[in-house]
Amino acid sequence: MDELLNIVSGKASKKSWEYIFFNFRLPKAITAILTGAGISVAGLQMQTLFKNPLAGPSVLGISHGASLGVAIFVLSSTTIFGITTNFQETMGSWGLVLFAVSGSFLVLLSVLFASARLSDSVTVLIVGLMFGFITGAVVNILQFFSDPELIQNFLVWTFGSLAGVAWSQLQVMGPIITLTLLLSLMYS
Repeated sequence: MDELLNIVSGKASKKSWEYIFFNFRLPKAITAILTGAGISVAGLQMQTLFKNPLAGPSVLGISHGASLGVAIFVLSSTTIFGITTNFQETMGSWGLVLFAVSGSFLVLLSVLFASARLSDSVTVLIVGLMFGFITGAVVNILQFFSDPELIQNFLVWTFGSLAGVAWSQLQVMGPIITLTLLLSLMYS
């Protein structure tokens, strides 16, 4: 504990420890805290909206939609007519975020569109489960036809990791999550 206080105050016995703490450990810790807060508040909002303690992003198919978006992004490296398409090389880690958000948003819109005529929240949850299973099936089909190396990259993403988090990513994610948490607090 004393060494940690020395690192934070700039009096570390080794400069390498200070570098590791500020450039590797601290961004990951802040990201984990913000992500946990965001996920918990989003889950609470879904449970409150549907008046059902089982409601959540996986029940409504939103998690599966994000998985489908990432599967399309990661498993898309193909060669057609001598032209190689690889979203990972052209878009980087922000492409991963874009595809995950787009996939979850499209599934959410599909669930909302399909449930527009439904008045029962339990039926909406069943429709969400249905869309989740459909998108899960599409992900499985994509995996079946993909290269093993690409499947491994996708599976590593499904496990979740903060290994690649840097300050540049936290500068975008931090304000977005903080703003949405404040808006959630105001609208509670």
